[in-house]
Amino acid sequence: MTTASRCPSCWVTAPTPRLILPLHRGRSILRAALDRRALSYLRAAAALLFALPAAARAQQDPGWVSAEVEITDPSLLQLVGNSPNPECSNMVRVADRLYVAYRVDASRIAAPTGRDAVFVRPVLLDDPGWNTIAPEPTVIVDSLVDPAHNGYHTEPAILRDASGRLLVLNPRQTPTGATDPCFGGFLLPPRRVLLTDPRLPTTWHFGDCLPSRVRNIWSAFGVWARFYDIMGVFDPSSGVTHFVGEGASLNPFEGRATPGAPRVYYRLRDAYDFDGPYILIQPGPNQPAAAAFPGNVFVKGDLVLGREPTGRKSLHLVWNIRNSFYHPTAAPQHFRQWNYNLYYAVSRDGGETWQNADGSASVPLRTRLFWNDARFLAHQGDVMQNSERAFDVDAQSRPVLAMLRHRPGTGLLFSLCDPKGQCVVHVDNNVPLPPAPAQPLRYDLVCLRWTGSEWRKTIVDNVAPAGFYSARPRVRVDLENRFWVFVDASPFGGGRPRYALSDDGGETWRSWYDFGAITRSLLRVYSYADPIDPNFHYLAGAEHPTGRLFLWRLLLTRRMLAPLISPPGGAYPGPVLVSIRTDSPAATLRYTTNGSNPGANSTPYTGPFYLTPPVVLKARAFRPGWTDSPVTTAVFSSPSQTPPPG
Repeated sequence: MTTASRCPSCWVTAPTPRLILPLHRGRSILRAALDRRALSYLRAAAALLFALPAAARAQQDPGWVSAEVEITDPSLLQLVGNSPNPECSNMVRVADRLYVAYRVDASRIAAPTGRDAVFVRPVLLDDPGWNTIAPEPTVIVDSLVDPAHNGYHTEPAILRDASGRLLVLNPRQTPTGATDPCFGGFLLPPRRVLLTDPRLPTTWHFGDCLPSRVRNIWSAFGVWARFYDIMGVFDPSSGVTHFVGEGASLNPFEGRATPGAPRVYYRLRDAYDFDGPYILIQPGPNQPAAAAFPGNVFVKGDLVLGREPTGRKSLHLVWNIRNSFYHPTAAPQHFRQWNYNLYYAVSRDGGETWQNADGSASVPLRTRLFWNDARFLAHQGDVMQNSERAFDVDAQSRPVLAMLRHRPGTGLLFSLCDPKGQCVVHVDNNVPLPPAPAQPLRYDLVCLRWTGSEWRKTIVDNVAPAGFYSARPRVRVDLENRFWVFVDASPFGGGRPRYALSDDGGETWRSWYDFGAITRSLLRVYSYADPIDPNFHYLAGAEHPTGRLFLWRLLLTRRMLAPLISPPGGAYPGPVLVSIRTDSPAATLRYTTNGSNPGANSTPYTGPFYLTPPVVLKARAFRPGWTDSPVTTAVFSSPSQTPPPG
C-alpha cells in the first residue's frame, strides 16, 4: 500500500511545527529527532509545506478525504440559513446515490425573487476510485408556506422506505389563524413529498401532510400541533424506517395529559404505510419544581440503529431534558434554557418495548417512557443539548456518546428571545438557578459509553479555551471499532473542522487533527455513516460566512464487505442459477465449490452460473491494499440428500 492511501490512524503528529508524517517511518524520524540539525530540517520542511497554497497542501493529504462537492447550486444563487441541522436527517443513501435535502434561505439573497424552498441534491457514488463523487442537478421538491425566517425548526428531513423511494418531510410553520390542511383530520404537520424517482417529477406525490393514527387537535394555546427536528434510520433487515422528532401542542394526546414537548415516534413500513405518532418519551411539568416560573420540559433525543450481523437490528435511543422558562426579574424578560441529564433505552423488537442498558427495566411503547425515569439514567448533571445527538453504537451494539458536560465553575446558557420567538444565545451570569459564578460558560467534551456493566466516562478535551458549546460534535464508530469525534472549528477560534480519534474503545484519545483537504470554515457540521458500505462516512457543512453548503466523503477504513450469494442456499431438485455480488467498490470476487476458503488464486466470478447440488459455495471479495472480506458460505443440497458439510 502506498503512503498516500493510508488512513488517518496510520499517521502521527510531530512536535511543533505541526507536520503529519507516516507511521511506518516513525522509527527513523524519532532517531532523527535526536539530532538537532535533522530537527531543524524538519521544521524548515514544515514551514515550507504550510506556506504553500491550499490546493498544493491538499496534495499532501493521506488520501482519505474525497474531492469536495457543493450541494447548493451557485447558478441559482442558493444559500442556506439554519441548514444543515444536525437535529435532522439531511442525507440518505439509496443504491449508488446519496441524496441531500436542504432549505434555501431566500432572505440571504440580495434581491430575493420568492420564498424559501426545499431542494434535494443527488450525488452519484459509483466511481471505483471512491474519492471522486459527482453531483447531479438539484431538484426543488417543495415551496414553503411560512415566511423566510432563517429556517428555525423548519429544516427538512429526508428518509427512505423499503423500496428505495424517498420521503421528504417539510415541517413548515403555518401562521396562527391561517388555514392549515392538516387541521381537524388524521394528519399531522409536516408536509410530505414522496419521490419515487427524484429525476422524474411525474412520479412524485406531494401536497398533503404526514398521516396520523389519531385525529389532529387544536391546542389550548391556539397554535397548531407540530412535529419537527426529525431524525430517522432504515432497518434493511425488517424493511422498516423508524423516525422520531419533537412534538408540540399535543396536550392532551389520546386522552392523556402530555405537557411540554414530547419525543414523538413513527414507523414507516412503506411509502404509504405509516404507523404513528406515538408518544415515545412523556415530558413532565416545569423543572426545577422550586422555580415558580411558567415553562415547559422538552425531551431531546435521537435514534441509532444497532449492528447485529443477522436478524432485526436493535434501536437505540438517547434523550436529555431541557427546561424552558421565563425569568420574571430580568429586564428585558429572558427566556431560559437549562439542559441536564442523559437517559438511554434500547428496543430489540422493532420499537414495541424499550429496555434500559442492563435489561433490568422494560417499558411498552404504548405505556410511554417517562422523561426522568431513573432506571434509564446514563449521566446526571448539566449537559449541553447536543449531547444526545453525538451518538453511535460500537461493534457489540453498545452506545457511545460524545457528551458535552458543563465545566464546573463556569456560567450558564440561556436564550434571549424577542416577541416573535427569535432567540439569540448568550451567557447570563446573573441568574439564581443555580447560582452562577463570574466565569464564562464552558462545556468539556467527554466520551460516555456503556461497557456491558457500567456507564464509563473518559475525557476527550477539557482544556479548549472556548469550550464545546457551539461545536455540535458527531460520533462515528468505524469497522475497526475506533471512535471518531467530528467537530466544527468553534472551540478553536474558527478555521477548519477537526476530529479526535480513539484506537482503544474510548479509553484514550488523540486530538486534534484537521482534515487536510477540507480547507473551508464550516458551521454546524453534519455527519452521516454510509449504511451500505460502512467504510465510508460523509461530512457536510455550511461555509461561514457565505452560506454555501458543501459535502465530503471520508474513507475511514479499508475492509471489503462480505459478498452476497443469491439464492443463499437450500434444497433444489436440479441445477440452480447462482449469482454473487458485493457493495464494495472495485472488488474482485472469487469463489470455491470444494468447501475450502477462497484465496487469491481461486476462480474469479464473472457472472451468474449453474451449480448442481449437493455443493458448498464459498465466496470472498478482494481488492489490493484492502483487507479481504469475510467468507460467505451457501450450502446447496438435493431434497432427498443430506446437506454437504459446510
